[in-house]
Amino acid sequence: MEVEVKLHLPNSATHQKLSDLLTPFHIKTHLQENIFFDGSATELSSKRAVLRLRFYDNDSRCVVSLKAKAVLVDGVSRVEEDEEEIDPIVGRASVAEPWRLGGIRDSRIVKRAKEEFGVGDNGFVCLGGFRNVRAVYDWKGLKLELDETKYDFGTSYEIECESADPEGVKVLLEEFLKENGVDYSYSEVSKFSVFRSGKLPYCKTTLDARYCHFDCSHLYGNEVEVGKALTEAFESGGINREDVFLTSKPYYIILTNSLERIENTVRVSLKSLGFSYLDLYLVHWSESSAFSDATNPPWKSASKYRQFSNRLKPTWKAMEALVESGLVCLFSNGLLVNSSEDFFSGSDPFQAVLEVVDDIEYNSSWFSYVSELIMGLRP
Repeated sequence: MEVEVKLHLPNSATHQKLSDLLTPFHIKTHLQENIFFDGSATELSSKRAVLRLRFYDNDSRCVVSLKAKAVLVDGVSRVEEDEEEIDPIVGRASVAEPWRLGGIRDSRIVKRAKEEFGVGDNGFVCLGGFRNVRAVYDWKGLKLELDETKYDFGTSYEIECESADPEGVKVLLEEFLKENGVDYSYSEVSKFSVFRSGKLPYCKTTLDARYCHFDCSHLYGNEVEVGKALTEAFESGGINREDVFLTSKPYYIILTNSLERIENTVRVSLKSLGFSYLDLYLVHWSESSAFSDATNPPWKSASKYRQFSNRLKPTWKAMEALVESGLVCLFSNGLLVNSSEDFFSGSDPFQAVLEVVDDIEYNSSWFSYVSELIMGLRP
């Protein structure tokens, strides 16, 4: 019986923060590819079992596992697991032609799948799989595994620890995470279950924890994922669109054809999310671009040419039109102090609709300067 503590991390920033904290304890990092198999007549899945091939570090190793009767409660996973190593070349051949898996005569795992679970003469079928990056740490005598799991439909993050004393380990881990301000929740489903469902479940977890503000951006690349998860939550009942506060943003001030391009940008975001309006739309950063908008892939939006400018007015007027059209309830300028002094001084007032939120970069490198401009703002 394999017993593990599994704690879910909400996003890549939290994963990176925890990785930084654990750096002094790092041992190694594995690149893993996990491929799953069932019997051709669902002989394994019908008995809550699955066979997995795990390839390590560009096929330097291959491990075949038989996992059965998994239970995950309050962040503690218990699963019957048996595993053995096989030749990676044989493993790859079995992925390409699953019938070869049943022909590995000296495999204890394959023999069990046939004799105990009834996998018949038609052999195995490949279900596909996912990749993950697993960093391993020796922390307080515990072997911690920090996972970044990459599915075709998104990425999830977990910290795991196998132990015969899961409750004690869970207390230690939770104390460490809380002391260092690392957000987490108990994992609710296994990686395999997430893979088979075809979607990330954690937006529901966030809603269950009574979070209601979802911060999205075309640049972040998270609008489709958040939109799907929220739609499922609304359809399941108990929560409505009006119960959440949904934010998205263009990255730059757009100088050319601002009205048309800002409207196009917000409509692309709304289409990705699957909703008819945003609660808040804000300019992410008060720099300008004559090129980038939401028709670019997210990664290209960040790499386009940028030029510092104080020319906020065209974008501001375009965003006022979004409020008037009902596409956006509120809007905001992501405040870069240099670009906003003249605007807020009132020397050229043009605000028909007043903004209600300022998104301000405020950290150890900026707070002295920002505090000079905005009276009363303190660290």
